Amino acid sequence: MEWADRPDPAFASPLMRRALNLPHQSAVGADAGDVLVIGSRAQRPGGYHAHVQATVLLSPAQGSAQPYRVLRWQE
Repeated sequence: MEWADRPDPAFASPLMRRALNLPHQSAVGADAGDVLVIGSRAQRPGGYHAHVQATVLLSPAQGSAQPYRVLRWQE
């Protein structure tokens, strides 16, 4: 996977474009999808606990091979 050193201005929010001084561009007809942060915590009676947090991008395209993409996973 190749990582960009800056967000693609076509998909950055107006706030992100201003904060990073990105040019104003829009991807015509493109929908980057919704980004969700999902957290889960479990605790056992003995005091052991675990926490996981995932940031995922939901793919808006119909018939997408994968309906989501994990952007970040933290345990």
